[in-house]
Amino acid sequence: MMSRGIFWFRNDLRTADHPALLHALSQVDELIPVFIFEDRIWKAKQPPRINIYRSRFLLESLKNLQGSLEKGGGHLLVQSGDPREIIPKLVEKYRADC
Repeated sequence: MMSRGIFWFRNDLRTADHPALLHALSQVDELIPVFIFEDRIWKAKQPPRINIYRSRFLLESLKNLQGSLEKGGGHLLVQSGDPREIIPKLVEKYRADC
């Protein structure tokens, strides 16, 4: 039986030399990578958490991450909302073990 896991990319958006990603890959047969635009950060009014430069850098980093994942046959799942709600739904949807 194949094991499947969800890997939540948060601050470290690289695939090379990423200790947590390497560990996750060693634990399951299939890994579903996800990035979540968290409402508490992106919709915060005081103080402004995201400026245009940080936004641009993040979007470019996500594009690079997607390219790296595609080279390995993967695809980045991008979601928006509260991770406390999204992660459990993804675990259920994809029948992930971890």
